[in-house]
Amino acid sequence: MNYKTIDVTKKDIENGIPEDCHACPIALAIEREFSYKNDPSIEIYVAGSRDIFVQGYRPDFITYFRVHPEDLKKVENFIGDFDYILNHSNHRKPLTEFSFRYTTSENGNANI
Repeated sequence: MNYKTIDVTKKDIENGIPEDCHACPIALAIEREFSYKNDPSIEIYVAGSRDIFVQGYRPDFITYFRVHPEDLKKVENFIGDFDYILNHSNHRKPLTEFSFRYTTSENGNANI
């Protein structure tokens, strides 16, 4: 399988919103990387650590992002740590930039 790498930057972390699957740092990184921000018909949804999908309001556009198995724990831990901030802001753990590998499948085919 052909994997690519995406970087979650400090700016993504600073601008991300905890417990918001459309505006978490991972969603912001995907939006930035693929220029989805310029298309109001596109919505990113981080459903968990394994599968992330980008869906358009057009029925012909769905892209699934499958996180590389070796990066799942890293992504899962980041999501958990980031979301924890919302309810425990005085116990904030410093979060750092990171990268993860992914592959994609377009137009509704989640079998990647």
